[in-house]
Amino acid sequence: DTFSMESNAIWKLYIDFLLREIKADVLLQSMPAECVGSEYEYIKDKSIEEPIRILQEEILNACEISSGKNPSASYAAGLKLMKSAKKNLPLIRRLVGTKDLRYVTIADAAATQILQCGISHYNETDDDDDVDKAMVLQEYACSIAVGSLVVQRCTKNLEILKKKKEEAPI
Repeated sequence: DTFSMESNAIWKLYIDFLLREIKADVLLQSMPAECVGSEYEYIKDKSIEEPIRILQEEILNACEISSGKNPSASYAAGLKLMKSAKKNLPLIRRLVGTKDLRYVTIADAAATQILQCGISHYNETDDDDDVDKAMVLQEYACSIAVGSLVVQRCTKNLEILKKKKEEAPI
């Protein structure tokens, strides 16, 4: 008698239940074309929560590791974050687009941290392949960066590495 629920809350509960059973991509694809309103946006928002959370956790882990003085750990953290970004960023991009602030924010955060892992690795190692390893990370960081400041930083660091590689003895 005292319980009341708005219809808006009921369909959100229903969608949340469906999302526990069905992947958001599948649910979005199975929706009729005329469903482009709040239901579609709600499912889209729910579907990007998990990939963003995963990327945020990987970024934090890579940040902690790359702040140390262990070049191989920095490189491994950068590779792990790069692998996670390759898996999760395309899904986010497909659902919300490259102009969406949520995509720009997480892509730039991942690019910045991958770049930092490459810089930390390069600065702390004297290996013969230090430039090549750092370039792998920094080239990927350049490829996912969206914001102009992050793109500029990635490009500048990549140019420095290319110059170092050219100057290196054969």
